[in-house]
Amino acid sequence: MTPSSDSPRNDAHHFQAAVLLFSHRRFADALSVLQPILQQSEASPTRASALNLAGVCALNLGQLNDAEQYWRRALEDKPDYAEPHCNLGSLFRRLERVPEAEASFRAALAHRADYVDAHYNLGLLLHRAGRLPEAEAAYRDAIALSPKLATAHNNLGALLHAQGRHDEAQAAYVEALAGNPEYGEAYVNLGKLLIDRDRLQEAEVIIRAALVAQPELVPAHHHLGSLLNLLKRFDEAEVSLRHALTLAPHTPEIHTSLASTLIESDRYLDAEAACRTALAFRDDDPNALHTLGIALNRQGRTGEAEAAYRRALDIQPDHAAARFGLAALLLQAQRYEEGWPLYEARHERGDAQKRASAPDVSCPRWRGEPLHGKSLLIWLEQGFGDALQFGRYIASLKAQGVAHLAFACPPALSRLFASVDGVDAVLDTHAAVAQGQYDYWTFLLSVPGLLHDKTIPPARFITLDAGLVDHWRSRLDGLAGCKIGLVWKGNAKHVNDHKRSLPSLETLAPLWGRADTRFVSLQKGAAEDEVNFAPADRPILPLGAEMTDFADAAAVVAQLDLVISVDTAVAHLAGALGKPCWVMLPATDNEWRWTRAPTGPASPWYADNMRAFRQTQPGNWAQVVDAMRAALEAR
Repeated sequence: MTPSSDSPRNDAHHFQAAVLLFSHRRFADALSVLQPILQQSEASPTRASALNLAGVCALNLGQLNDAEQYWRRALEDKPDYAEPHCNLGSLFRRLERVPEAEASFRAALAHRADYVDAHYNLGLLLHRAGRLPEAEAAYRDAIALSPKLATAHNNLGALLHAQGRHDEAQAAYVEALAGNPEYGEAYVNLGKLLIDRDRLQEAEVIIRAALVAQPELVPAHHHLGSLLNLLKRFDEAEVSLRHALTLAPHTPEIHTSLASTLIESDRYLDAEAACRTALAFRDDDPNALHTLGIALNRQGRTGEAEAAYRRALDIQPDHAAARFGLAALLLQAQRYEEGWPLYEARHERGDAQKRASAPDVSCPRWRGEPLHGKSLLIWLEQGFGDALQFGRYIASLKAQGVAHLAFACPPALSRLFASVDGVDAVLDTHAAVAQGQYDYWTFLLSVPGLLHDKTIPPARFITLDAGLVDHWRSRLDGLAGCKIGLVWKGNAKHVNDHKRSLPSLETLAPLWGRADTRFVSLQKGAAEDEVNFAPADRPILPLGAEMTDFADAAAVVAQLDLVISVDTAVAHLAGALGKPCWVMLPATDNEWRWTRAPTGPASPWYADNMRAFRQTQPGNWAQVVDAMRAALEAR
């Protein structure tokens, strides 16, 4: 006897045939085979399953409305059927119908508490909605049920990474890769985390592993390029980013990253073009606008740069990098009233672990309240040069009536600042800071903005230690003629060191020719040994290694006739002492405190005693040294 078309046996036959077709991605054929079951007027044992499968086929065919209706019909037949609830949740998430999606996932879990996909997809939904604690719980529920679920570990890692929980995030990414060693996205995410932890060499190994697993993975090529940019390997970075663009030419983020690399290579017109390509794809991209602002500013097109920064901030007012870029532009233009408040964005840029930390004290941060009779802790958040440039504001704070001013700084500055008029205590350890009692604390570089200064106080604020001056005089008195101090390299860890430091002391060799000059090395660090290779008939007095701190350095600089320095702390020390200083600056990418002029006054902060010698072409220090040689001969 031949079974009727609606018999259970025939239904099962149609359903199994549809499953086979579905497994071969023949979705339309599978839907066709399911029609006899779908068209039945009454529920049958397999109709709910057939409706669920029909919904999945329709989804794969892009028939979203049909998919929704199939799944709703499946639930009419079987309200406790977890799969259609979960499938509806995924569809609603895709359509950004968030409340319905959440309700569907939770309904699936109400009917099947151990449904891994529902836990995981609920986590994705909540993660995207910014409900991070709930998303974390959902991911962890999925992982508890399926410990090797790599995607859940990876997304949990991304969630933890965004919260700054780096150890936990790293462990999650490692678990993702244990579950799927070929999971390229997890390699990339782990690499990004290692970048944030300043473990750049390890990050490169990990991101390259992503490309071994998935050679055409666009984010891997993209982030490898960005990493190589951080490593100053600009040619390799460009190759990686351009390869990413061959795979995804319409991705604005990659064009913007390429622009950043071109900026580092001093190719500002090319960088501008890359930014404008990014903006052609997405004209409201604040990152592309910020990067365009940098490219324009480096070309000296400050008006256009300002407009780009402001457009970025119109779109995203809390874009820290754009706020900082605009602040630097305004401060360089001496537009302090608007520039200082924006300069607070320096604390918001980049990874949280790299930002300046607040002191471990119980008092509030000073926000401009009256200071008369109060105790104030000044916290130095940046480098030595910043302390020497902004130390002039100690007198301004004392003029506000501060009763007790404590200055927290590294040990290298403590002796120098202990002698500064207005400083009541110098604290050079975290323990000493934590033990003190203060009414307020403030970052040193925030002071001018809080004082609403529209002008710059005088640079000189340092009181020399007479005993130290006498001590160093014995080393310097034997030098006849004009005594010139030299610093040719800055901090090797500075992000811009490759541009602002000289290749070596030998670069300054054209200066040795004047007979009535004597040179003194103030260089600290690995480069200080280069003085050993100075000409035998023109020896350089090597004092860098003997100077234990900036108090020693100040006592030496005070007895020189001139300091010649790259952009480093000794230049600011000379400025704060009122000592003539020639500062050598790269062609571009200088900090906002320096002027843009190729020669003449270096900075309004040191208008009386500091002269700039700036490259006219990127990397060309020979022209700078030749100009200084001519200036020496004219002295």
